[in-house]
Order: sequence, then structure tokens, then C-alpha cells
Amino acid sequence: MLLEKYIGHYLVIELINDFPKNNSLGLYFNKEEDNLYLVKLMDVDNIGIWVEWNYKEEIIADSEGNKLDKIYIEKIKHYFLVKWDYIENVRVVDNPELNDIRMGYE
Repeated sequence: MLLEKYIGHYLVIELINDFPKNNSLGLYFNKEEDNLYLVKLMDVDNIGIWVEWNYKEEIIADSEGNKLDKIYIEKIKHYFLVKWDYIENVRVVDNPELNDIRMGYE
């Protein structure tokens, strides 16, 4: 597959307009804002593409479950499969400078 040579590089994926928001994709991608997303390609298979996405999570309790006085924002890498059924378009970002940047935070 053509995309296999871009594993480890960034892609711009465009999702279809009516992907289901009640699955895990809806947690990461907000279709009301935009339908173009910069993700890092981790693997390709016949079901879809495995991507890395840096996602902000609010930490409201410590590891023992005690509520914290202050809410902390933690940036956590998530890896997940985006099925071909939900992808409208894939654009390869063949720019070595971008491959050293950590995207998806803001």
C-alpha cells in the first residue's frame, strides 16, 4: 500500500461528514469544528489506519480517588484505529520538519 512508506509521518485525514459520534472516534474528533485532522500514522491494514493523537485530559482526582484542589490538564498520547469507512481523504505531509513537531495538543 502507498501509505505504508509514510509510517511515522504525519497525515492530514478528512473524515466523512456523517461518521457516528457515539463511537470512540466521536471522543477524539469534533465534527462540528472541522473535518481535517493532523495525525501521526502508526500502521496501515485492510481495516483502516492506526494513528497517534495527542489528547488533553482533565485530571480531577489523584490515583487514590481523592478530589484535587486544582484541575490539571494532562496531554496523553492515544493510539487508535480509524476505519477506512470513516475516511474521506488522506493527505500525506511529506515535510521532514513537521515530523519532529508534536501535533494535536492545542
